[in-house]
Amino acid sequence: MLNSRAQIPLLALICFFIAAFTPNVGQAETRIYGFGGTVAQVDNTNGSPLDGSVTIGTPITVTYTFDDSVPDDDPNVNVGDYMYNIIPGTTGRLFSMTFTVGNYRFTSAPGPFGGHPGYIAVIDSTSPLESDEYHVGCLEFTDSNNVHIDYAGIGVYSPYDTHTGTAAWMQPDISAAEGAAVVLATDNYDPMNPVNSLGIVGEIDTFFVLGDMNGSNGVTEPNGNDIHPFIMALIDRPSYELAYPGIDADVVGDIDGDGAPNGNDIKPFVQLLVGGSQAIPEPASLSLLALGGLAMLRRRRK
Repeated sequence: MLNSRAQIPLLALICFFIAAFTPNVGQAETRIYGFGGTVAQVDNTNGSPLDGSVTIGTPITVTYTFDDSVPDDDPNVNVGDYMYNIIPGTTGRLFSMTFTVGNYRFTSAPGPFGGHPGYIAVIDSTSPLESDEYHVGCLEFTDSNNVHIDYAGIGVYSPYDTHTGTAAWMQPDISAAEGAAVVLATDNYDPMNPVNSLGIVGEIDTFFVLGDMNGSNGVTEPNGNDIHPFIMALIDRPSYELAYPGIDADVVGDIDGDGAPNGNDIKPFVQLLVGGSQAIPEPASLSLLALGGLAMLRRRRK
């Protein structure tokens, strides 16, 4: 929790960034989704590149940023295939992924067309014998300690009537999933014979929208309704946890990915509101960020 001396400057910074970004009102096309889970399997025989912090049960968090205006490359109405960073000379196909596990933070590396190939695939099955599916993945990841991952992907398998449509912004229902897993691996990884390779397999149990501080996971998140809980998470964490049980502010509020929500997340949070992943709140809603924070400070001083 921030101390009282830090709270007022913090709110002043919030107001500053609102003023700076408010002119960019409009409908944005960039979304940031994420998954959380735990490591279920580690095959680490490639000269022990890991430091021992990645073991069975270690938390794993995945976030990915993508442009939801990219067209569907599959003519099948029940299949959505969205490809990123694969066509020379194209722009706007933004895609990046980050995996945090143990002491490692794997980030998709720059590629020849802005990033290495990434994809989102959505299957809306019409047969009770087949699952609805949601897949997201990318090639080439590097950690700050120069541990290299060649590819990483997530697969979510749900009952056939779980999905409605195949849009890129589809939000998988983890609570209905029959199986959800994440794999980070080197090119030569074979789970049946993991010699001279690295593979990390995790079980997924959570889906979230970054900045969705009230836990609504709606298609218009994050928005003005997340402003008050964002402030609460920064300056009165116990009250936030009472008001929003089951929501991990360290995950949804850690916008910059440094491990916890703090003052460094103010600017990227405001960017999400006014130029980020979803619909933009009106100026009147933005003003609630400052008013709500001042009201909270007043209550705490009584």
